[in-house]
Amino acid sequence: MNNAFNLAVAEDPKILLKYDWFMSKEYINAFWKNLQIVDKCSIVSYHDIGLCDNYSSWSEKDIHYKWSGLASGGSSNKYKTLSGGSYNPYDAQVAALLNNGASVYWGAANGGFTILVDVNNCTSGPNTLGKDIYAIWLGNNDSNTKYIGDLTFKPQGAIGTSAFRNNNSGCDINIGRKDDIYISSASGAGCSYKYLMK
Repeated sequence: MNNAFNLAVAEDPKILLKYDWFMSKEYINAFWKNLQIVDKCSIVSYHDIGLCDNYSSWSEKDIHYKWSGLASGGSSNKYKTLSGGSYNPYDAQVAALLNNGASVYWGAANGGFTILVDVNNCTSGPNTLGKDIYAIWLGNNDSNTKYIGDLTFKPQGAIGTSAFRNNNSGCDINIGRKDDIYISSASGAGCSYKYLMK
């Protein structure tokens, strides 16, 4: 994901990030062309790539992507925080299934953008933040950031990310909320830094 991001920035650092609340097609396509993708879907109809699970009723087609649960709005029965609560992601808008079996979800989030990676996709457990779901933070300290070239790429839990907690990685069942819809404050979000960087 870091390589895909760096290639996208190198190719065009002035790609617009979003229109209103939703991410731009250009931003998503910049990632997609640098990844080995098997399938993809969106909860946003203007992406014209098919709509994910629970949002298929928005479309004329009845499309169900069994691997794309996070981008379908999540399920309190399927996704968990590290402390055992429910994780029902509010910010996963677009999904892709990679040829290595991982599923990746992009979403707009408070103060930046989030990439969630489920290393074995939602059809395999444990579907838990910090165990098989890891979060990447793309952002900076400017809430008015407009271009992809202005973002920084960091695993959640690193210094400067929204899941950073008190000089540690934030990877503790007692850090973050047990039940949450935001990756930035959910228990287990900070495990990304612990496992990806240490």
